[in-house]
Amino acid sequence: MAVVYYAKFNINSNLEELKKDKGNLEELLSTFANEIDTKHNVYKFIQENEYTISQDEVDEDGNEVKKKVTEIETYRFIKIKRLKEKHGNIIMGELMREKPDSIKIYNNDTHDIESTGINARAYSTSFLFDLKSETIAFTERLGIGRNQFIKAFEELSKAILKDQAVKVILKQNARNFVEQVKELSRVNQIDIEIISPNFVDKELSEIEEEAKKIGEEMDEQNITKMQYYLETSAENDKGIDIEGKYAQETLHKYSIMSVLGYAKAVITGFVGKSPKTIKSEKDAPLVTTISYEDRENEINFKEHVLNAIEREAIKRTIKKQNANKNIKGENGIV
Repeated sequence: MAVVYYAKFNINSNLEELKKDKGNLEELLSTFANEIDTKHNVYKFIQENEYTISQDEVDEDGNEVKKKVTEIETYRFIKIKRLKEKHGNIIMGELMREKPDSIKIYNNDTHDIESTGINARAYSTSFLFDLKSETIAFTERLGIGRNQFIKAFEELSKAILKDQAVKVILKQNARNFVEQVKELSRVNQIDIEIISPNFVDKELSEIEEEAKKIGEEMDEQNITKMQYYLETSAENDKGIDIEGKYAQETLHKYSIMSVLGYAKAVITGFVGKSPKTIKSEKDAPLVTTISYEDRENEINFKEHVLNAIEREAIKRTIKKQNANKNIKGENGIV
């Protein structure tokens, strides 16, 4: 089975204007959709990676000689389609990564396997961008991991929406993350990053209403990104009280914001005597599984993703209805 990841597409600038009128956000998303649909081959993201390789030589002091190498990677959108679904427009396509690489070949003269370099090897993976929910769904492939996908999609989006700050954050399974944190015998650091949501809809679920309130408090002070950092000294006999007021308030904010794609967390501590770091995007992403056959089938992939997005929305709607009936929800975690 293949894993499908879900990320939130956030426009993180001029939030006051966006929140005044839903049409402003819709216009930006429409511009993005039009550009990626008609001019996707114009935009590219170039990344330089530097590393050193051994030269199998030593200098006059006997030190190993190393050569500094700069590798250029290029990312593009390819095979883009803009499709109209019942609930609104979606964008389907692939994100491509092109980089120098080496391959192994069989040498008929030496009767051995050798490595040879190639100037550019292309990798790609499929994605679906649902404009209504601002959700991007994608899978990892050989040559494109989730971190590379998120970074490249974000940078390409910034190139398309030139005057806007764009932030793409993986949606996370907050309940799973908190359960992993509870397994730590000692917590040394809690680091939570939150960005202000760009809610413009009047009809919001209970979770979204709370997230909106947090965002409004940030907006009043012109804050687009906020960080909560709790730490205890390594010399203390005990770690941070995870059940204490500050830790609980911080983790609650994370739980509310992360499932919607507005937060991420890193927590360090120990399990017994072994140090452990838990990263929400790495260790607790919000995912669904799909067969390899369905992943390769465009129609089946689309149906799988849209059904998953709809189920997430239904869960939040049910929680809102329950809240209206004075039935307590599940701590805001989908």
